[in-house]
Parts: sequence; C-alpha cells; structure tokens
Amino acid sequence: MLVGSRHTLDGLVFMLPKLARDLADAFWPGALTIIVEHAPSLQWDLGETGGTVAVRMPLHPVALEVLRETGPMAVSSANKLGQPAARTAEEAREQLGYAVRIYLEAGASVDPEPSSIVDLTGEVPRVLRNGAIPFEKIRDVVPDIVGPDDGDHRSEERSASQQSPDVES
Repeated sequence: MLVGSRHTLDGLVFMLPKLARDLADAFWPGALTIIVEHAPSLQWDLGETGGTVAVRMPLHPVALEVLRETGPMAVSSANKLGQPAARTAEEAREQLGYAVRIYLEAGASVDPEPSSIVDLTGEVPRVLRNGAIPFEKIRDVVPDIVGPDDGDHRSEERSASQQSPDVES
C-alpha cells in the first residue's frame, strides 16, 4: 500500500507500533516498506496477507502528489514475478501490457534497488528483504532488528504472498 503521508498510517494500522513510527520518521518518504497489522476497518482486498499490510511512502514528487489527492493506494510491484523492477513507464508496459489500464510517465526511477522490507508483526523486528536502505542504517533506528538470514523465518513465510509496493523510490 502506498501512502502520501506518514499520518495515513494511523488509519490503516491496528495499534501502530512505535518502531513503525520511528522507521517512517527516519526513512519516509523513501525506499522502506513496513509490514504491520492492518486495522480491522481496512476492508480492501489485499490478497492473502494474514491480517497484515505492507506500507510505503515513495520518494517521488509525482507519486506523492497523486497519493495526496487520492489517498492510499493498494498496489503491487511494477514488474512480473522474477523480472527486474521496471524503471520507466515503458519498461512497465513491456512487462505488464494490457493488464494495467493506465501508465503514468513521470521519468525514470533514480534508484535501481528495490525497497528494503521490514516486518514488525512478529516478536522480533526483521528485515525481510535487503534493499536500497542498508541494514546497518535500519539497525541504527531499531537496534534489536534481525536480518533476512537470521534465525526464525515465520514472518518470511507470512509475507511470501505479499508483494511490496515498489514504485519509484
């Protein structure tokens, strides 16, 4: 889910963890996706997410302007599974074709790396995917966070069906 403001989290999330607010304050807008438990009032079909939602505030002026006008958007990555992320509307069109009704050309993505994904729904905060924000910088904000290769992977299994909203970071 893409949001145009940090404050939008309050309406989407059930009991927003302090760590989510700390991460958003440190890295939003930017290439950080945060997985949290969604509010019971969120009635959007987000797929099989186990009551969670992946939220990101992109660092792109056009995306932010659209999101501030429309409110949050449920989106998926701008690429097919296993393919590199599209960096332009044309690359997205080549991969997705007519499966997408509208493409908005806003220039090439400046960051070739996908967003980093942090899961805050388990007992221990976990980076599920290393990405544009280095693990060390995330750990500066959340000292007890573990990486994708550390220990218990239950949160990874839960998020396997969740696609990160990787739009222009």
